[in-house]
Amino acid sequence: MHLSRLHTGIFPLKAFLLPGDTIPIHVFEQPYIQLINAALNNDTPFTIVYDTSKTGSEYGALAHVSKVVNRHGTGELDIVVTCKKVVRIIRTYPSNEDQAYSSAVVEILELPPYEVSKQVKLAYLDYLHTLGNTTLNIGDEEIKAAMAVAEMVTVADLLGALNLESADKLKWVKHQLAGKLDKFITEKLRILTRLMLQEKTESGFYMN
Repeated sequence: MHLSRLHTGIFPLKAFLLPGDTIPIHVFEQPYIQLINAALNNDTPFTIVYDTSKTGSEYGALAHVSKVVNRHGTGELDIVVTCKKVVRIIRTYPSNEDQAYSSAVVEILELPPYEVSKQVKLAYLDYLHTLGNTTLNIGDEEIKAAMAVAEMVTVADLLGALNLESADKLKWVKHQLAGKLDKFITEKLRILTRLMLQEKTESGFYMN
């Protein structure tokens, strides 16, 4: 598989984004104000590096500024950015006299297509059934309708149900690259299902 490489500015952030994810950012440090202005002026992407002590900075998101919400008199910016691709950091370069921000050569990861398996569909149906029995805010008719179309569950549906934190989004990508996404999604859905049943039990109900 051919993998494209780009040289982009980097913006360290304690957030990992999947393609299509958006995130609001308040940009207040001068190097990153310069980075975002350069991206806006040149209509170019930049890389949000997933910056945590546990994972280092190997992965990130190739992002575009999708909206400038506010430009402050101080130069600070309120923006919304959208992830276009997941990338792996190949090599980083320090700032210099002409460029206050660091940069990196990044490799665009083309995630293999994923088709929801029967195993995942069954775990999702179990999750919906448990949700219908334990959640007072969702009506029976809505749950029945959701269960009726569960056979057509999409990746977007699964991401909505799982509501993954950044660390788990990175695990999603690694499992997808390894062809083991079914196992990851099924385990996450089963954990959610068990947690809902546990909460119901602790509230005074008994599991049958």
